[in-house]
Amino acid sequence: MTELTKIDKVLKLIIECQHPPKRKATEIVNELDFELTTKESIEILDKLVKDGYVIREIQADNTAYYFSSFEGRLFLINGGYSQSFLDIKSRNRHNKLMTIITITNIVAIIILTFLNYRATDKANDNKIQVIQLNSTITNLKKSNDSLKSVMNKDTTHKK
Repeated sequence: MTELTKIDKVLKLIIECQHPPKRKATEIVNELDFELTTKESIEILDKLVKDGYVIREIQADNTAYYFSSFEGRLFLINGGYSQSFLDIKSRNRHNKLMTIITITNIVAIIILTFLNYRATDKANDNKIQVIQLNSTITNLKKSNDSLKSVMNKDTTHKK
């Protein structure tokens, strides 16, 4: 079982606690359907508290009780930590792909600009080639602008 699955299951258990709505750390660990070390339980509960998905309440006898927050409930409904990790991984892949495409387009524009420069030197001899290269450069610039627009829309949409 992955660490993300463990933390999602602990959050789910805390959210599902009804009577009483809050539990001590030892009660939470005892109610889980998998083994969790004391160190892991402390780390997971601290993470959930730090992220605002679980609230820790210290009683007068210095006993900590844990109960869910509404943010935790919404987070779990949206897939929890497992889904969040997959979303980040997917976004990173998408960004890498867009970077590769942009670099490829830049290199192509540089090469075509160089060829255009060389062709301009021979403009009197070969005007058709100059026109074709300018057209290709214009199309690549439009393609690059279009890709940037799509990338900006995807990034804005995924936020």
